[in-house]
Amino acid sequence: MTSNRIGYRRGEGAPDLPVRREWLVTNGLGGYASGTLAGTITRRYHGLLVAALPNPLGRTMMFNQLIEWVSGKGDATVPLGGGSNTDALAEFRVEQGLPVWVYDVQGIRIEKRLMLPSGQNSVCVTYRLIEGPPGLTLHLRPALQVRPHDAPVSTRTPVYTLALSEDRFEIIPGGEFPPLRMYVYGDHTGFVFEPSTSSPVDYSIEAARGYESHGTLWSRGRFDITLEVNKPVALMASVESWDVMAALDPDELTLCESRRRRAMVRRVKDAEETAVVADLVLGADQFIIAPVGRPVSVAASIAPSSTRRPSASSGECAASTRSSSRRPSVNISSTSTPAGIFSPAACCQVATGSDQAWTSNVHAPPASGVTQAS
Repeated sequence: MTSNRIGYRRGEGAPDLPVRREWLVTNGLGGYASGTLAGTITRRYHGLLVAALPNPLGRTMMFNQLIEWVSGKGDATVPLGGGSNTDALAEFRVEQGLPVWVYDVQGIRIEKRLMLPSGQNSVCVTYRLIEGPPGLTLHLRPALQVRPHDAPVSTRTPVYTLALSEDRFEIIPGGEFPPLRMYVYGDHTGFVFEPSTSSPVDYSIEAARGYESHGTLWSRGRFDITLEVNKPVALMASVESWDVMAALDPDELTLCESRRRRAMVRRVKDAEETAVVADLVLGADQFIIAPVGRPVSVAASIAPSSTRRPSASSGECAASTRSSSRRPSVNISSTSTPAGIFSPAACCQVATGSDQAWTSNVHAPPASGVTQAS
């Protein structure tokens, strides 16, 4: 049993609650995503993808923010998240340890979910139109400042190169940093190139603690996605290879993760009957990692047997085998995994049935929590 933890509901609590409360999701490698409920960046550590890269890079801020808004058939636009306006946010909750946002404004109701596939430096953000008029378009503008995650926010923004091949996007920061790859899942999608911009950002918590607090985020355009009621669309961003990104689509990722979490809770006494215990199990899972470059067997030997993520050395993929209408084409036989980055078959597990029966799977994100800024 895992209850839905409500972190915010419109009309309850202080008006600035969405900016003060924060969420966190980890990926089992030492990487993570974190932010405020509102999407406003207040810490240097806030970002949608902080990748755990091999030495000497370490944890690296690869993807800072996603500015989100919708538009109809006219010129009017409705801001959602990623800025200072929190009017659209109706609710934030945590389901099975993962964050869920609900936006409700001007007759438009949209649900957003975020997950980090376990054992991968990837993030998947899914949107579902619950209610709204026909002809709505979702706009997503990525904004980033690639840097070590604990570097000052005033770190000079590198010169980025944006590469496009069919529906695959790569942002190349240069130097030793890997490219950030992006792919959008949806029936009607497009990318609009815009003039290169560097938007100023003031990190309020960094300023309150006496650190450098003025930075900039770079952007070169936006994704446009046509929305239809109850037809999810998704944006995936990753530093993994295209083969790894395409191994499972967002629906399959969700299925795998739900199975993994239910199985993990079943392994702990009283967790299925007590929501608090279940939440503690999922929270503890955030602290179990296999650092990049360390063999899985070594990391597993360190974790207590009761909470250890089981080995994926044997078994078949337990994910749904349904095909996706749109996913990046890949040649699985040519999959190459950079040194220190886990291959899909070795990075995630899904439990099937009993405590001892485990089968390997490609992706399974870990738990998330909600905290309040101090």
